[in-house]
Amino acid sequence: MPYSLPQKPNSIADLVGLAIRLFRLEWKPISQRLLWPSLFSSLAVSAIQIVATYISEQRGLGGGLTVYLSIIFVAFLFVCWAQWLLAIRACAVLRSLWQVSADYKEAVQYANRRKWSVGLVYFLGTLLPLSCLMVFMIVCFPLLMMKGANLIVACCLFVLGFFLVISLALTALYATLLFSVLSLEDVNLGEVFSRAGRLSSRFLFRGGSFMVLLWLVVNLITMAFSLILTPLEVYESYTLGPNNMSQLPFWIHLLRVIWSTILNIASMGMALTAAGFYYRDVLIRAEGLDLLERLEAIARGKTADGGASGGALLELK
Repeated sequence: MPYSLPQKPNSIADLVGLAIRLFRLEWKPISQRLLWPSLFSSLAVSAIQIVATYISEQRGLGGGLTVYLSIIFVAFLFVCWAQWLLAIRACAVLRSLWQVSADYKEAVQYANRRKWSVGLVYFLGTLLPLSCLMVFMIVCFPLLMMKGANLIVACCLFVLGFFLVISLALTALYATLLFSVLSLEDVNLGEVFSRAGRLSSRFLFRGGSFMVLLWLVVNLITMAFSLILTPLEVYESYTLGPNNMSQLPFWIHLLRVIWSTILNIASMGMALTAAGFYYRDVLIRAEGLDLLERLEAIARGKTADGGASGGALLELK
């Protein structure tokens, strides 16, 4: 269904709301294009979980441990490949949604042409927040081992947790703009990094707040739907006992894969559209993108009045 993008700045709540609304509007094509990579990734993650659970429950595996670890390693490589494919598809989806490419086929051609850059940016964007989390865990470990001085330890953990949230929000913001710039602007990789840095440094507090709000909304939605399988898993776990989790029925694992695939598509779709809306909002605020588009439309003998009124809603045509 046709839609028009915002033509003026929005609040961060409006941006998240627009992202959810656009995903609801375009959920069929987005789901079709992200389905197979998400399914492959879910299958590989499920294999890792099953093998790791089996290893933890067994004793005296001997030489068989090497085989199981090899399976985990191969499944991990499969996850990386599936995530790379997912990133390429996501780049093409964002270009087609933002009408940068004439159609999805042209968007896929662009994404495939820049597949190595897409993979680098995607995995770097994943590693940046994870590195902050690892540093936090390393710093907190000695504090957790301390005996006594509970009040001092609690205060230190609170301060470290506060800085962790800030660092996660800012690194996620930079990663989000990295992917948006690479997807929507045909510039070389060095310019992608520098431009994402310039854009993320504008409105830092606003950008960090946007990432926190987006994370909360997406996780609340996915957590609410993930609870649907919880009663079945609890019942089967209670029936099998605590040391037989690797013996869960096949249909439970199948439901997990299907459900995780659906939730991955939904979370990726909402995060992707939100990234595009924030990128556009920054350009409107910092570079007057809306004015440039109107001038370009006038130069082409058209009007830009078809934009969303006030930028607060997607105007359906």
